[in-house]
Amino acid sequence: MTRRSKSTPEPTSTRLLAYVRVSTQQQVDDGFSLAGQKAELQKWAAYQNLPLDENLIFEDAGISGRHNLRPGLEAMLSTLKPGDTVATYALSRLARGGAMQTLALVERIHDAGARIVFLKEQIDTTSPYGRIMLVVLSEIALLEIEQMRERSEMGRLQAANEGRIPLGSSSRPYGLEIDDDGYPVWDEERARTIRRLFDLRNQKLSLRAVAKALEEEGHPTRRGKKASWESGVVHLILRNPVYKGELIYRQDRERIVIPVPPLVSPEDWQRAQGGYAGQRSHVNPEKFPLTGHLVCTCGSALVGQFAPRAKAHYTPHLYYACLPEVRHTEHCPTNGKRRRLWRTDELERAYVEALAALLENPHDPLRIQAAFGAPLPEDPHVQERQDVNAMLEELLDLRLKGQVTRAAYERQFEILSDRLKRLNAPAPLPIRAPDVPDLSHLAQLVRGAKGRDLAEFLDELGVVGQARGESRGLSRSRDLPRPEITVEIIDFQPLA
Repeated sequence: MTRRSKSTPEPTSTRLLAYVRVSTQQQVDDGFSLAGQKAELQKWAAYQNLPLDENLIFEDAGISGRHNLRPGLEAMLSTLKPGDTVATYALSRLARGGAMQTLALVERIHDAGARIVFLKEQIDTTSPYGRIMLVVLSEIALLEIEQMRERSEMGRLQAANEGRIPLGSSSRPYGLEIDDDGYPVWDEERARTIRRLFDLRNQKLSLRAVAKALEEEGHPTRRGKKASWESGVVHLILRNPVYKGELIYRQDRERIVIPVPPLVSPEDWQRAQGGYAGQRSHVNPEKFPLTGHLVCTCGSALVGQFAPRAKAHYTPHLYYACLPEVRHTEHCPTNGKRRRLWRTDELERAYVEALAALLENPHDPLRIQAAFGAPLPEDPHVQERQDVNAMLEELLDLRLKGQVTRAAYERQFEILSDRLKRLNAPAPLPIRAPDVPDLSHLAQLVRGAKGRDLAEFLDELGVVGQARGESRGLSRSRDLPRPEITVEIIDFQPLA
């Protein structure tokens, strides 16, 4: 009879796993391309006499290293066994979020009984020296990213203050170009189109009729003469003050008016803003009072639309949408989709409560700035809140695609939501409450206003809000917990 041992040790793996990543900003042919990383990893594996199976090369294409939830990374982590070796070309390929993010990922790999090697930095994290170098290099990498972002933002603000246009060709208004020094000039052909568009509108034509006339006369759209004109695009052009000589540039809480050569007089521009019977839903203040006072999390203006009805007898939902023709990019940066939707009832309720809270709180930074023109205190958690919101939205998207289990989704959702609540604590301000005008009576008016009355009230206050979270009922997984819909008031002007 053969005696069994009391415990059988778990077999140790000798596999080599590789992780490669490239963001959308990387050039295809530079040293960090997917093919380039794979080639370097193959060379290293051959030198170490370790076989590298193609099925064990995990990749994330077009995903930022600041995001924790990446399909390729999650797939690699879930397949780790004791004794495995993970190789990646450089520290920046694994993480871009600083030492905390990098060390958290390394700990997950170590907890699985595996080790990780960074080829470029020649770091093996199983040694104390390797772990120290890992912390130092990850912080240096994060510092470089932050410095590059700050320099870029400072350069754009400086350009705007000097009257130059800090926008790329896809972000500039229709017809607006820049000269060699960055100053605004108009494309002559499209300038004629703009003048004709305002002329038609001031003849009391509907948006649809204006679009049809421009198409029949052969005026080019942003995509050229072959593309058709849409009434929604006509509306956006009419509402843009750049055509009367004012380009509004916003960055964080900065608002700069850049003067440009006007194509129409202020009187003609204002006359073109008048309403008419039968206009498109997204310019109807009765149904969409937040239009013109609401932006997406990505910063693009939201417009009102009717949701398509599933059946003929169903009542269509109204919603605010982030659309490609408004933001001038194919996909919304916050969720990677062409459209991002919010139900009007949910979003308007959150908007009204956020504005009422602002009016009732004399210590709110925006109230202080509106009352005294005082500089806003620095909020150290702005970037971290944006990162957590992006992670919540990415987590929901991964669940809808079936790439994470429901249990994992709910566990991570609870962790991130709790973290977000702690980051939303208001910062103390040094100004005493009696110094700030009492606007609590306006809060009551805001809560009671509906439709056109609410739209006019927002016009008077000069309010702009930014939408966050997700609407229920607009996805195939309605029962999933998801980020609560909130609105952050990002611009507020005192009543005259």
